[in-house]
Formats: sequence, C-alpha cells, structure tokens
Amino acid sequence: MATIAWKIGGDQGEGIDSTGDVVATVASRLGHHVYGYKSFSSRIKGGHTHYKVCLSDHPLRSAMEETHLLVALTQETIDKNIHELVKGGAIVADEAFSPVLPDGSDLRLIKVPLSKIARDLGNPVMRNMVAVGATAALLGQDAGAYRDYVKKKFEPKGPEVVRQNIAAFEEGFAQAQGLMPEGLGFALPPADGRSRLLLTGNEAIALGAYQAGVSVAAAYPGTPSTEILENVAAYEGVYAEWAPNEKVAMEVATGAAYAGARAMVSMKHVGLNVAADPFFAVAVTGVRGGLVVVSADDPSMHSSQNEQDNRNYAKFAKVPLLEPADSQEAYELTRLAFGLSAQHEQEWPHQLIAAAEHILRRRFYAIDGDSLHLPVDQAQ
Repeated sequence: MATIAWKIGGDQGEGIDSTGDVVATVASRLGHHVYGYKSFSSRIKGGHTHYKVCLSDHPLRSAMEETHLLVALTQETIDKNIHELVKGGAIVADEAFSPVLPDGSDLRLIKVPLSKIARDLGNPVMRNMVAVGATAALLGQDAGAYRDYVKKKFEPKGPEVVRQNIAAFEEGFAQAQGLMPEGLGFALPPADGRSRLLLTGNEAIALGAYQAGVSVAAAYPGTPSTEILENVAAYEGVYAEWAPNEKVAMEVATGAAYAGARAMVSMKHVGLNVAADPFFAVAVTGVRGGLVVVSADDPSMHSSQNEQDNRNYAKFAKVPLLEPADSQEAYELTRLAFGLSAQHEQEWPHQLIAAAEHILRRRFYAIDGDSLHLPVDQAQ
C-alpha cells in the first residue's frame, strides 16, 4: 500500500482552498483514495494557511504527517512546513519571492515563475492554476482530466475564463516538465479508475439527508455547522430556513416531524444548549415522521468559545447517538438516522448525530461511488 501527500500554502485570501479543491477533486475522479485537510487563519486576509491532500491506493481515515510535494506561494510556507518534507521530497516555489532553503537541506527546490506566467497570460489571479499544472506534471497525472474538470468548473463564468485557466494550467505543466524531465523520486500511487465523490462531512450529511427523504430543514448559522443547511437547501423539494435561534430551529423541524414529514435541524455544539427544552420534550412526545438533530461539536475550540461534549445529551434524553468519523460515515449514518427515527417514532423519535468540527468542515474524504444511491456526477 502506498500514500503520498501534496500540500499548498500561502496567505489567507489567496485562493489556497480552491486550488486544493481542484487537485483533490481530480484525484478522486481519477480513482485515487483521497483525504484532504485544510487549515485557515481567523483573518479574512493575511496569515498563513494551507491545504493538504493525501493520495492513496487504499482508503484513508486520517491525514499523514509527512509531505512529499509542497507548493509554496510564500517563504513563510517553506519555513513553516519544511520539517514535514520526506527525504527526497520537493518544493515547488514561486520564483517571484526568491525562495531559499535552510543551509544543508537535501530537498529539491523547483523554482517556477508562477506569478510571471499568470501576468503574461493577462490575469495575475491565474497563478494558482499555474501551480496546479506544475503539480500534475510532477506527479505524472493525466492533464486531460484536469482540463475537463477546469472546463466544467469555470464554464458558468464564460468561455474566456475557461480559456485563461486552461492556458495557465498548460503553461505550468510545460514549465515543470522542462525543469524536472526525470520526474520526482517517488511515484504516485496507482488509481483504480473508480470515480469517487469528494465531500466534507457537512456536504455528506446534506446528501445523506436528501437521499433519505428529508423535506424540511432548519438551522441557526454557526461554524462549523453552517454548510449543512446551505447544501441541503440546494436540493429540489427541500424546504429550508434559517431560524432566529437554535430553539426556534428545533421547533420548526419538530413541528414538521409531528405533521409526518422527515425533518432535520442542525446547529453548533453550544446551540443545543439553547434548544435543550424542545430537544428533551420531543424525546417524550414522539413524532409521526422522522427527526434528525445534528450537533457540530468543537473539541479543539477551533471556532467556538468553549469545548463541550454533546454526546451527553443523548444519554440524558435517552435517544440514539450516531457519531461519524469521516465523510463516508457521515453520509451513511445520516441515512440510517432517518430510517431509525421513522421506524421507532415513539420510543426513539429523534436521532442525535454528534460530529467533531474537523470532520464536518476542515477535512475532505472521497466517498466510494458504489456506496452512493445515484451516480457520482449527479450527486456532485
């Protein structure tokens, strides 16, 4: 079994997330097992951020500490991440900031004029797409798969944007091939050709709820749960609303479940404190449809003011608790939760899904297409 890790780093607000999404999504479509992890600064602009993508020939359940190929858009990226690079690893750096390695380093520094190429193409924003092209060349990936994805991703923005992005990718691809014709000292794990769907835990919960027949979804916005309602609202036939607080959101979903609908309510961990009264009440009254409560916990206080273990709420209310460990389980357990609630609407009227913040929002996992109940392209 083989796994390699690719990582890109730079300043917050410079498109690090979208660049990582491209690499991770194409790899999952090619048939790699993918596990992604992103970190971000609390500032809108500035502050170091990174996105790590692990590619493997077997399912992954966590990120690896090592990095094989680092794309550095700033010197700070090199300084902060160089300790992760494996022996024989490589760094692709924008030559615009005059990158340097520590004295005595045996790593390979590949200086690519990312910014200059983007400017010559007429759009400095395309720098990151140039880096994607260099990545694909160094990893020996299929350039055609990237072109197809870029075309589909940017098609709504018009043909000129598509042309610019493809041109930036191809320039980066050619530059890397010219600088490293022999390739890297490590090989990309083989792909099995089975297309996979790359999802965060929040996206997986939304998809699972939709496929389980949810018709009403309510929530109060708050990191790390916000994207659940944002994603489920996009599905046809789902009534979704932001509530003024978590208690009202819980009551909206409970009312729908009383009327026979399958409903879901989502909130961050401290929000369940606000919704505690109706949460405990429905455990006694039962429902006629199905009701799923999603609690987005934050054990590391990454985006909240305190730590809190909401699994205790399931003990207090005597309701089933489902705790996904990755996006695959988030998808499958959400479907299971609706089934349990509908089958046991009196004794187990609602199900509590408690998932950690890093599972829901900061980590991406490639769900196997065979486990989906519709084609990957349709699910995406």
